[in-house]
Amino acid sequence: MTSPDQPLTRQDGTTGNTDVSDDDIWADSPPRSQIQHSSAGRGPAGPTSPLTPAEAVLSDLPTVRRRRMADGYRDGLSHSKAQVMQRGFDEGYPIGLQVAMRSKTLFDLGLRKDWKTSSTPGVLQWVRDSKASVSVDKDVAAILRDAGVDAEEIDAVIYSHQHFDHTGDPRTLSRHTKIIVGPGYKKSFLPGWPAKKRSWDTTSDLYEGRTVTEITFDPDFCIGGLQAFDFFGDGSFYLLSSPGHTIAHLSALARTTAPRNEPDQSTFILLGGDIAHNPALFRPSAFYPLTEKFALSDTRSGPKNELSVDDLLRIHRNWREGPGRALHSPYCTSQGPHHNVQATQDSIDKLSAIDAMDNVFTVLAHDGSLPDIVDFFPNPANDWKARGWKEKCRWTFLHDFVLPAPNSRSKL
Repeated sequence: MTSPDQPLTRQDGTTGNTDVSDDDIWADSPPRSQIQHSSAGRGPAGPTSPLTPAEAVLSDLPTVRRRRMADGYRDGLSHSKAQVMQRGFDEGYPIGLQVAMRSKTLFDLGLRKDWKTSSTPGVLQWVRDSKASVSVDKDVAAILRDAGVDAEEIDAVIYSHQHFDHTGDPRTLSRHTKIIVGPGYKKSFLPGWPAKKRSWDTTSDLYEGRTVTEITFDPDFCIGGLQAFDFFGDGSFYLLSSPGHTIAHLSALARTTAPRNEPDQSTFILLGGDIAHNPALFRPSAFYPLTEKFALSDTRSGPKNELSVDDLLRIHRNWREGPGRALHSPYCTSQGPHHNVQATQDSIDKLSAIDAMDNVFTVLAHDGSLPDIVDFFPNPANDWKARGWKEKCRWTFLHDFVLPAPNSRSKL
């Protein structure tokens, strides 16, 4: 890692790739020049070798179409070609993956146990005004210990953003654990309260005595239109710039499987953070239209709800405009509260295309339907596709909007 006052650089020692033009991994055509990458296993200062266009471009999927519908929804990849996300790796991938596995890095820390006495006055006032119910049985450090992981071994924590329900308490980890943040984070939020009395967002005790490193994104390297950073330099874990909800908001894309003889079958989990707070912001879509009868098993109320497409259309914001519009557009668009509502919608639009990939499972921090379906740490999530988590979770958000009786009507 770099010093607190330096941007995080790529593993080849650069802060950006000047040899690449429009190097979106979903590009129609290869980049106009070759990319120079560090040789596998050689380290940051090792020799470089040119990659062919087939190696440099991680997929041949078409460029995400930028045409926006009036409601802000972005059409994207055709479903017939949304089967793979990245095509292949060189022979150094297994070596790099082992390096990544030896580096213990966390994405967000959730809530801290002492939030009532440690949060900023603004956060405490918000909790009182909103009458939010906030409880923390275990913090991340305790969860790690229960699973036999020494919290002192955590090398870095990546903050998706500065809100108190994501930053946790890194003091429960090693004093050497680094904090990784998005562009503009330090200028906007540090040093935090009470060092900065008028700070609302975050507290200074999270950062005192620690290396806080901002990611520097190469604008020419994107995944689905979101600027990307290959965190370990081996294709196993990408950070994604997804601003809008806050300045410097980060999401992440973690590779969960990489069959050596079938590179097209790699799978990923997208850690969204608060890029969106509910799947209703990007489903249904051109990729996942409402075209079938739904049988929803609502674990909160017990009975199974048989809901026709007509039932579901009546609660859609566009249902008066005809079924065509409602069948292929999300239930709602970004409204806030966000730092920048339009930027939030732009990030969500790009997420919609990534979510359409059969080999990408989207996990949002506030998706309340996930706990009933997915496994929790220390159980692995690598086999999410084989276990059908994506299909099981795709429409569970409808429980938030549909009354527990057939043919009922409710408002979003």
